[in-house]
Amino acid sequence: MNRSDAPNPAGRRAFLRQAAAFGSLLGPAAGPLALSLGAAATAASAQTVNDYKALVCVFLWGGADNANILVPHTLPDYNRYAAARTNLALPRNELLSFVPANQGGRSLGLHNSLSALKSLYDRRRLAFIANIGPLNQPTTLTEYAAGSVPLPPKLFSHNDQQSMWQAFAPEGAPYGWGGRIGDLLASNNGLAGVTAITLDGYAAFLNGLQTLGARVNAWGPLDVSPWLPNPDSWNGLFDSPVATEAWRKLVMERETNASLIEREYGNVRRRGVQLNDEIGRALAAVPGLGGLFPDSRLGSQLQMVARLLLARNSLRAKRQVFFVGIGGWDHHSGLLNGGTGHLGLMQSVAASLSAFDAWLSSAGLANNVTTFTASEFGRTLDSNGDGSDHGWGSHAMVMGGAVRGGNVYGTMPVVDLDTSTDVGRGSLLPTTSVDQLVSTLALWFGVPDASLALVAPNISRFTPRNLGFMA
Repeated sequence: MNRSDAPNPAGRRAFLRQAAAFGSLLGPAAGPLALSLGAAATAASAQTVNDYKALVCVFLWGGADNANILVPHTLPDYNRYAAARTNLALPRNELLSFVPANQGGRSLGLHNSLSALKSLYDRRRLAFIANIGPLNQPTTLTEYAAGSVPLPPKLFSHNDQQSMWQAFAPEGAPYGWGGRIGDLLASNNGLAGVTAITLDGYAAFLNGLQTLGARVNAWGPLDVSPWLPNPDSWNGLFDSPVATEAWRKLVMERETNASLIEREYGNVRRRGVQLNDEIGRALAAVPGLGGLFPDSRLGSQLQMVARLLLARNSLRAKRQVFFVGIGGWDHHSGLLNGGTGHLGLMQSVAASLSAFDAWLSSAGLANNVTTFTASEFGRTLDSNGDGSDHGWGSHAMVMGGAVRGGNVYGTMPVVDLDTSTDVGRGSLLPTTSVDQLVSTLALWFGVPDASLALVAPNISRFTPRNLGFMA
């Protein structure tokens, strides 16, 4: 699951990942093998809605450096930041400053190359969530040091913290909170398979007890032709005619003497093709939107999300959860490099979010779609020479017409070493939990308060349950 940099190489693991992903072309039609004992409770909690809403998760794979996202601008605060950050500090004269209403009058800044984000913030279309991360319960530095309270497992690990953000469990977690929200609301969709859609490969975030993430890429539905044994396009499974023929029978033929698992896998495969075809037909009827989004990986993904939003009526959708992502944030080195460095990636995010917000407004969907960023962890405040290392708490962004923007929610930490939130080298002990972000978004999406524990399992331990950034 580690997505800190480039995709893993092809091979047996890649094939297994593709095979699992193919099954995720489906919605709840994965059959009895995808169900669990909690499905009955989930179905009983399903809610009826009449409007349309969507959540879009933008995942920053690799651990985005928090200290150069929101930068202290008030002079004493900036001086502490610069002294601790040393050669990684952004110059104060290059910051676009603002004063959040609820941060004690302290001014913060964004780098001037992020003017698109500053514009969204000033127009109250975007808010920041300060120092957020996975927590089992509110935790002090003393409790952390003593190990006297339960901590999230496997802190500082890419794979595990990616999964913690998406699914509240380390790598291998079967269910994510986006999928669990889908479980509660998928009954409102005429085509349940489009409740959760990923444009960035497999995402634990989208798997529920019944909901699975449909795969779409930036150009349209997943091309299933490589899955068919075809000498003109590939050499077969493991380059073996015997393995290839066995797989063909498994996934394409309804063998009466097949085992339960073989028959169910074949059913999953066939229903996946049918869902793929339905998405393809719906997208064929909507415009391409060329030129409205940046020509970048994230811009292309958000452009396809926009097209899927235009196709929502054809797909008979009332509630949808989308997953997009951009990698390259593991800046142990090159943090201040050009396009591949932190600011270059932030510029790409800023341009893509700004274009998506403008399109949503033009399409009359600004109040119906909420977009948020997530990353497995923040990074150390101090420099390792050319970059920063794995941390814990970070800053997230939330964007949309229903967002109470122009503010910073949670508690902005003192950006210095040896503070009450420093677990080492300026790595932040979170003061806002992922559960609180999730519960706030879930309430807006239509999940009732009584069902919040199904999507945010630790929320009963945190106050407030609703951070207040959604109208």
